[in-house]
Amino acid sequence: MLTDDYFKTSITYYEDKVQQKKTLIENGAEEVKRWDLVYAFLFDAQLHNAFNKYSAGVPVSEIEPLIKDLAKNFITSIKHPTAKNSIMKDSFFVYWECLSILSLSIIIKSPRDIIQELASAIDLLGKDMLIDKILSYILPERKIHNKLVWPKEYEKLNSVFDTGSETRSEIMKEYLKGWYKSMRKCSWYGSHKDPDTLAFFGYWSLETAAITFLLKIDDSLFRDMLYYPKDFVEFARQK
Repeated sequence: MLTDDYFKTSITYYEDKVQQKKTLIENGAEEVKRWDLVYAFLFDAQLHNAFNKYSAGVPVSEIEPLIKDLAKNFITSIKHPTAKNSIMKDSFFVYWECLSILSLSIIIKSPRDIIQELASAIDLLGKDMLIDKILSYILPERKIHNKLVWPKEYEKLNSVFDTGSETRSEIMKEYLKGWYKSMRKCSWYGSHKDPDTLAFFGYWSLETAAITFLLKIDDSLFRDMLYYPKDFVEFARQK
């Protein structure tokens, strides 16, 4: 959609932002009152670059260390004593971030203790049936909430857990067909139209990758569709 030069520029820009925040944390500046926001800006820039690098064709194995670090910073931002968190039901973007970071962590097969930490952090932002179903594959003791926070956008995807293996591929295909339009509440929606802002990082449905991996879904019906990050799935299956 955009050139290699665009992604090189964007990656450098967000790497600079990451370094600025890490330097601030290392120095422990006394004037900072909201350290949770520092960690939030840090993991947001890291998440942006995880997408950027995937879009630029960087191998998933080279993105893996970044994913591990951004997940830890996400947890710290939410659990920090200064945190004043937005909750998932009030912000679609917050929900999307939670689902994306959880999906990435599953794709790289993060240890159970990290998934448990992610789960406890997400719990501070609300309860959601889809997230619980995903987590239950790693944490079998997880109780499943009875409602979706954003049913309009995720009801179809949620249904894949409750159907037979013979229909799951078709459900994923239909979900991907409508995925981009369903993301219009996200701040990055339509960002490809204004590349000068460096807000565009590629459009990828990470949750379909995580669920396809967890449920061992045959992705031959949708593996070449827009928005499906097939390389993440291949990485998880081979890891």
